[in-house]
Amino acid sequence: MEKAFAKLNGNYARIVAGDPIDGINTIQGAPNERYTHADSSVTQEDIWNLIVDNDPLKAMLTGVTSCASGSDDTVNDLGLVNCHVYPILGYDTLTRNGQRLVKLRNPWGRELYYGPYSDNSNEL
Repeated sequence: MEKAFAKLNGNYARIVAGDPIDGINTIQGAPNERYTHADSSVTQEDIWNLIVDNDPLKAMLTGVTSCASGSDDTVNDLGLVNCHVYPILGYDTLTRNGQRLVKLRNPWGRELYYGPYSDNSNEL
């Protein structure tokens, strides 16, 4: 989506620090809603319900990591790239413990996440 939006605008330089909503709105004409953890009126339960309700509709869902801890050339404590958009591909709730999981895709094509429930973690 970002590549198509950059092409539409001429090049990446014209969308520096672009917002994924800009591309989604422009290319799909889709409505959008934005939720942040900084907004105390939005709970984790609200975000989970948003994912569960919209995934079956094939809605375009993304998660964005904070830019406060660095730029997109740094990673956070769990190996996720700072200031980076991750498309949400799906979700699941584990029957054995009720743990809620969200499946993300790294558009850079390589997995960096090494926290709980990652491919190499003991939680699997």
